[in-house]
Amino acid sequence: GSAPCALGPRTMGAPTATLDSTIDVPFECSCGFSCGTALALKSHLRRGQLSAVKHLAVAGRVSPILAMSADLPASAAGRVRLLFIRHGESANKSMASQTHVEDAPLSPLGHKQAQALGAVLGAQLDPDQTLLVVSPMRRALLTAAPLVAKLDLPPDRVICHGELWEWRGAHPSYPGRSAVATESDPQMPRVRCECFGEGGKTWCFHGHGHLENEADTRRRAHSFRRWLHNGMPRHVGDSPVRTVAIVGHLHFFDLLLQILMKGTAEDWYASLREYAFCNTAVTEAMYDFSTGCAILGLENSVAHLKDHGVAVTGI
Repeated sequence: GSAPCALGPRTMGAPTATLDSTIDVPFECSCGFSCGTALALKSHLRRGQLSAVKHLAVAGRVSPILAMSADLPASAAGRVRLLFIRHGESANKSMASQTHVEDAPLSPLGHKQAQALGAVLGAQLDPDQTLLVVSPMRRALLTAAPLVAKLDLPPDRVICHGELWEWRGAHPSYPGRSAVATESDPQMPRVRCECFGEGGKTWCFHGHGHLENEADTRRRAHSFRRWLHNGMPRHVGDSPVRTVAIVGHLHFFDLLLQILMKGTAEDWYASLREYAFCNTAVTEAMYDFSTGCAILGLENSVAHLKDHGVAVTGI
């Protein structure tokens, strides 16, 4: 992982932060974070990434979701803020098991969760510095739709990535959808498809006669991480991309975060998750292109649901 942040104390004798510290004002560290919650601080400290804290009375940094600042200093130009957002509740969760469908849409509650996410997160992001990357599965696309509408993002800022689907979410009995069908679906947000396999034909688990196993998923996650590092647009037009919001899935996000945090996930198994993701919860990380590693900030935030009185699911 990346080296711990070296915080310069604001004054001589500034306190060293501990897990017992109570932070009631925002703080900053030299890696580009600007965190306004004690929860974010504890997340840093738990992973050994902060050694000291300087208190800053920053007006207007109260944030219902985001703990990190996308307004990075010039020294942090090689970094980007990543937001990992799990999809809203699937319609399969509200159906009898015998009526489950492949690639299900959102449940009525899932739509409410997506609307709350779009309203709150959309008010905090700069559309000219935001890139949205979304899974090709319907529940993820429908979760992204209110955020796309709130930010009025054009298709060149909304990438539907063909490797971002959930563990075992595609298999030989389900052919997936083509890039053309995904881009032209009037029920989905306008997107630009990438990495949809040969000729953009499909995002399915193509060419295999079995369900995807953990080893297959690890390879796919490493491939997505390489795209994140080498293929993802870092500018759209003349504007730099400061925030990348990724709308995806529980197991795949758990695997991807382990790769970004530790550099490997060879011991990853779907039944042994390290990170929690409630439906439409937001987890932040700062990704450093020079090291290929990430530093974690606020985890599994569902403040937008609580603010709108929407039930929290997927716990």
